[in-house]
Amino acid sequence: MSQWKLYPPLKKREKFRFPWLPILLIYIVVIVVAVLIRALSWPDNKPVEDIFFLQSVVVPFVIITTCLCYAGMFLSVEGYYYDVKRQCVEWDLYYLKKFSQRRLVIVGSTSVAPVDNLPVQLLKLEGQFPLAPKTPLRIKMAERFEVTKSQYIFNQLIETLADKIIKYPEVEVFYWLREGDNTTTEEFRRVLDEHGLKFKNEITQLCECPDYSVLAAMFEESGNQWQYSRLIIIADLYNDETVNSMESATALFICKEYPVNEKPKPVYLYQPLTGDADLADSVPVYLAGEQTTAPKILWHTGLAQTEKYPLLNALNECKVAAERIDLELAFGEYTAGYRWLALAVASDAARYGQCF
Repeated sequence: MSQWKLYPPLKKREKFRFPWLPILLIYIVVIVVAVLIRALSWPDNKPVEDIFFLQSVVVPFVIITTCLCYAGMFLSVEGYYYDVKRQCVEWDLYYLKKFSQRRLVIVGSTSVAPVDNLPVQLLKLEGQFPLAPKTPLRIKMAERFEVTKSQYIFNQLIETLADKIIKYPEVEVFYWLREGDNTTTEEFRRVLDEHGLKFKNEITQLCECPDYSVLAAMFEESGNQWQYSRLIIIADLYNDETVNSMESATALFICKEYPVNEKPKPVYLYQPLTGDADLADSVPVYLAGEQTTAPKILWHTGLAQTEKYPLLNALNECKVAAERIDLELAFGEYTAGYRWLALAVASDAARYGQCF
């Protein structure tokens, strides 16, 4: 994205000091030489006239002064050019910060995974998170034979957020269910009805799991709407028992505004860095936006080797996010739902008082 670009940093310009003493010596030497030359060429027995001083003193003085004025003009132009570039750099940084500090509010988030208290264990606050392949891969269902697994998962997600969502009848709902079909939307509606949730807008079923470019689009859309709210549900469930990825389900309720005094306090979602493959160059620019305090922990998932190491090197150079967690090492083989699970878990972790 063009908004994550900056002018290259300017080299520090050396402070110019006017050379008063050398210039004074030049004046003296040139005028003395001019006086001697004019004195030697002055006709004998001719009285000294004003023309003598005009030619030997005034003319050299004017010539030297004129040359200095032209030199000063060039120096002034160079200084003006540097000041203009510096101002452009400062304005570019200002607009970058203004752009990067745009934010939405994660009013509520919840996740369902085979491991209980996922954010607490990832933060090492309680217990030790098991590493793959010891991590359980399948979400266990309570013995409720009258519901399908997808309906059970939807209920788990909505039950936590229902009290918040019910205050926003204009909310737009988007969900993705792996291997979902037309019946899953009806199951989802039944779950919403059980919790007394009625939405004016249609429920949109996504054909494929979205990436974070959806968040960037949400920032653009929210700028044109006074009341903006979205419920995003990602259910990454498998029917195939042979896969090596961990099942997960995530719900994120995102709004534009939220009461400041409401408890628990919301989590702010800042403008994401999307659409830029050159992480080595873009990450320092992203950090220059100073969205919040410098991140201490990095959770990453789905990065290729060509993306992972430039990212880590850039963070090392900026001396931030010293602790890094590769989620594939814990969750198993990468799947598209991990990025949303990571966002929900990070949101819960932020509520525990962690800084990212």
